[in-house]
Amino acid sequence: MLVLVIECAPPKLYGFCSSWALQVATGVYVANLPAKTREEIWDQVKTWSDAETRAIMLWSAPSNEQGLASAQIGEPRRRVVEYEGLLVSTWIPREAVNGTSPKENP
Repeated sequence: MLVLVIECAPPKLYGFCSSWALQVATGVYVANLPAKTREEIWDQVKTWSDAETRAIMLWSAPSNEQGLASAQIGEPRRRVVEYEGLLVSTWIPREAVNGTSPKENP
């Protein structure tokens, strides 16, 4: 199983992803593909990404307790990081990203 989430990508990248996976929400693609194909897709995502593109790919990996592995590019506000051998999701508040206080940014 593979899940790819892309944001702020060039239109051709969205089209490319729609050609091999089921789009279940805006920018969210799901497929069941072999490892070699997954690697080729990730290489294409990296090639077609621009400075604004944010992407994360998660796939089945039986080598760890959760059974997941991930790769990401860009600087999303929600990040998947490894913590004590587990993948966890962290969230960066908008204020930290924009450098504004909550009162300035409704």
